[in-house]
Amino acid sequence: MGVERALIAEWTEGWAISRGKPAPVPVHGGFYLLDGRPQQKARYVFPELREEVVRELTAAIDEPFVYLKICAPRAAVAPLLPAAWRIADPGFIMTAGARALDQPGAMPEGHVASLREEGGVIALAVADEAGAPAARGRLVLRGGLAAFDQIETEEGHRRRGLGSAVMRALGAEATRHGAGRGILVATEMGRALYASLGWESLSDYTSAFIPG
Repeated sequence: MGVERALIAEWTEGWAISRGKPAPVPVHGGFYLLDGRPQQKARYVFPELREEVVRELTAAIDEPFVYLKICAPRAAVAPLLPAAWRIADPGFIMTAGARALDQPGAMPEGHVASLREEGGVIALAVADEAGAPAARGRLVLRGGLAAFDQIETEEGHRRRGLGSAVMRALGAEATRHGAGRGILVATEMGRALYASLGWESLSDYTSAFIPG
């Protein structure tokens, strides 16, 4: 059960680069990431559930919004948490092979995409005819692995195929740069979209925290 540690190591490296955060620090068989946002102060990411680590960290952490993110089902994590802790909405580690990444496609009519590469991040932005932001996504390449991040569609532009178009455009960039595998963390809503594009769920991704 769980996910290969080397894969999570690459994912956390990619996440830190994408978000402009400090590099992950190995700890307890997982990784510590400083986030710095008021409701996401820091996170510990673990490729598997280890009961002794969860108990040690939940006993030591007493401030809100320091997350434990574990590649394990909610039902396995919940019984280990003290009363003050809560579990966030479900997440899923998903991966894609070369075939799923390399799917040609065009932007929906009335939308224009632009790509920008800076600091190891490939950022795609989609605007509508008026120039207003419509969708976006980011990509970080770690050797042959492409870490996808912040795939978002603005509320007023949803259900128009923009999510699929962003994923295909980023997949094409990943393929062009030699990536043969993709990885991302999906929400419950996003999982269906990515599955329709050939991505596969590798593991549940359970997030626990003390609320503010």
